[in-house]
Amino acid sequence: MPKPRKHDVGLPEQVRRLPSGSYQLRDHGIIARKDATLDQIWDAYRAAISTDTQTRSLRHFADSYYASNNFAILSERSKQDYRECEKRPIVYFTGKDCTAMTTVDINNYLKERFKKAKRRANLELVWFRNVFGNAVEEGLYLGQSPAAPIKPKRLSREERKTNRAKKRLVSDEDYQAMLTAAPVACKVAMEIAYCTGCRPGDVLSLKRSDLALDGFIGVEESKTGHEYAKQITPRLAVALELANSIPGQPFGGWVIRNRYGNPYTRQGWHANWKRWKTRIPESQRFTFQEIRIKAISEAEGNKQEFSMHSNARMLGIYDRQLPLSPSHD
Repeated sequence: MPKPRKHDVGLPEQVRRLPSGSYQLRDHGIIARKDATLDQIWDAYRAAISTDTQTRSLRHFADSYYASNNFAILSERSKQDYRECEKRPIVYFTGKDCTAMTTVDINNYLKERFKKAKRRANLELVWFRNVFGNAVEEGLYLGQSPAAPIKPKRLSREERKTNRAKKRLVSDEDYQAMLTAAPVACKVAMEIAYCTGCRPGDVLSLKRSDLALDGFIGVEESKTGHEYAKQITPRLAVALELANSIPGQPFGGWVIRNRYGNPYTRQGWHANWKRWKTRIPESQRFTFQEIRIKAISEAEGNKQEFSMHSNARMLGIYDRQLPLSPSHD
């Protein structure tokens, strides 16, 4: 325990006056000159402590990850998803010295999150792993990442069954109802999404220059960077031809465009889709993402080649058709 001061009793804790007269804060160096007033010394002390606290915060750890090459090479969609994951953890751990954070601290947070938002809790676990993995590499955190030993939270059998029940497969009747009620840009997007099974973002970012291949569409996935060619079937050709009649400003190269001739932003498309689907009964409404699920589920032949998923596990998330098991004759 430090001894009580006999001199300079008004100085902040861990601040001492050097023989030269300057004032030094332990582990921070000189913070004030010898002619500084007591108020100036205290102001310098608070500024130094504040900076130290910030560099130990989860906010600083997250920003360090966002400045890393591992984050820079991600797609814009993935970057946005990770930034969404930061919101609750950073608020929860405000004021926490993250250099001393333990596996128990993170696990206790995730257990509470899991009670309210199960899928989001597991996404935030991935975020914690990336942030603290980078912190270890940058020397911000000493030792093994506290998020590394934590396993994703699993759903019970009943919860999985309930989730499957919620994920209905869009019927042909519901799809046709939306297709009939939708404006031209929406019709084109729906048909391209169904015919190709591509991700919504890749459908909306399609350009006329991507149709340069003879009888094929060149696709570069924004999420993964994978490149492949999709065959232009007669149904898909009709949709691409219909795209020429989308109203708005002069055509600027985008297959699906807004009235200004620009591509839809992710938020803009969701807002419009939400408005367009009010034209059909509520029981028939579905999301734009569910068209991809319908397309993959109803694909004939090798579904993994159709969806271009890298593994069968991801394909299983999108394929909602019940597997057929043979019986004895």
